[in-house]
Amino acid sequence: MLSLSRRGWNNVLIFSTLFMIFLFNGLHHKLLDNTDKSMIKKNLLPATELILTLDLPGISIERVGRGWRSVPEKNLSTEQLQQIMVNWQSLEVKTLMPDQSQPFTNQQPDKVAVFWFAGQTQGFVVQWFQLNERTLVNTPNGWFELLNIENKQLFIPVLSQDA
Repeated sequence: MLSLSRRGWNNVLIFSTLFMIFLFNGLHHKLLDNTDKSMIKKNLLPATELILTLDLPGISIERVGRGWRSVPEKNLSTEQLQQIMVNWQSLEVKTLMPDQSQPFTNQQPDKVAVFWFAGQTQGFVVQWFQLNERTLVNTPNGWFELLNIENKQLFIPVLSQDA
């Protein structure tokens, strides 16, 4: 049997308790996890929020029951509007570190989209910055780089009234 003094057993209890606290608080994830947090893919829009309106340059897309309508009216079908909304909801992004987004903080965005969610008093503003091969967005959740925008219609072209 292990023979320790009272002081020795107190030290054993203290260190084993500290070890258990660190273990249960996730220190093991920090020690063993070598993944780069900026490379984790996630969706641009919060998946739990219900979109009521999408304000785009020159047009708004509003939820009507289970479908969508454009205001002002455009020659777009309900299916086309639904596809635009699905495209937005399926956008995948990776988080940019503050030093990667610093050069763009004082620039004007190329486009702006505002999402209005059910139960929210403020819009979810997405500022769009188009670079050569990269597309960056600034949202209330931070700066992101879009990963999968090939062949996706996200904005509706604004046609002149004369056409």
